Amino acid sequence: MAKPSDKTLVVLRFSALGDVAMCVPVLLALKRTHPHLNLIFVTKGRFLPVIAAIPGVRVIPLESENGNSGLPRLFSLGFQIFRTNPAAVADLHNVLRTKLLRVMPGSWLTPWRHLDKGRAEKAALTREENKVFAPLMSGHERSAEVFRKLGYSLQVEASDVLPARSLPEGINLGAEEAKLIGLAPFAAHAGKSYPPALVEELLGLLSGKADCNILLFGGGKKETDLFSRWESQYPNVQSMAGRFSMSEELAVISNLELMISMDSGNGHLAAMFGVPVVSVWGVTHPYAGFAPFGQPDSNSLTADREQFPLVPTSVYGNTYPEGYEQAIASVNPAQIAGKVAELLRQ
Repeated sequence: MAKPSDKTLVVLRFSALGDVAMCVPVLLALKRTHPHLNLIFVTKGRFLPVIAAIPGVRVIPLESENGNSGLPRLFSLGFQIFRTNPAAVADLHNVLRTKLLRVMPGSWLTPWRHLDKGRAEKAALTREENKVFAPLMSGHERSAEVFRKLGYSLQVEASDVLPARSLPEGINLGAEEAKLIGLAPFAAHAGKSYPPALVEELLGLLSGKADCNILLFGGGKKETDLFSRWESQYPNVQSMAGRFSMSEELAVISNLELMISMDSGNGHLAAMFGVPVVSVWGVTHPYAGFAPFGQPDSNSLTADREQFPLVPTSVYGNTYPEGYEQAIASVNPAQIAGKVAELLRQ
């Protein structure tokens, strides 16, 4: 068997979209510090466009060609990984499937390090009683620590972002001289989604600006239907839902002047291109370590903790006490519009 190459490092992060996007600045910092490294990144196939633009990174899809990602595919993937004779494996996911890969035959010949999720301190941050309300290590730093444990020094810097991509030919995003503002008002859980009535109020404040075009990002039938209605109801508003491939949508995001996002993947996608992000938080909080990369704390607009003292109620926004689904509404549209105006003046 060939000796392991000191230039090949396998990185595992299967999902989710926002978490994969959070890996980008860390990988860029790693490549900047260790340009000789060849990286193999394993993730879901649909996330390939997020990673593909990083020079010297090869992406292996989690799924087989027929879309299977079950145990047979997992073991096939493991053999595929070990055939590359990597110097080490960085597990940035640390879930059951990556743990199974660690115990496959041959895996013990390769150094492995995995992500420390900080479960204890996150539990302390989100519990109802004796809450420890203090900022935790960012997700970016947690990933960087994995590489440091493998012996690869790196320091993630604000400049570790991707360049803007060329827009697809023939795309019409409104007046050419207008500033493009992205708005992704929804998220996977109700406690992280901005109420539609408040989205409409926000659109009323933003869409009247002649020098701005508002681009709506999201998916799902309910969201798409709302976007279509708002597109026809407000000037200078366009829905991006279902119009583009992921690669094309990333190109649009990379050319934004600014993104308004809830605690969701779109904020991380914008941040990996160095786009300013105004993030809006409900039952979650940036103290858990999931703020978009490179953004000042002042860009995170959080729920009123005097009114909702148990925030954050969970790390992912999937659990919260009765009534806390309204916590995000304590960030009012005028507050968001004011922060947007402030950033556009800079």
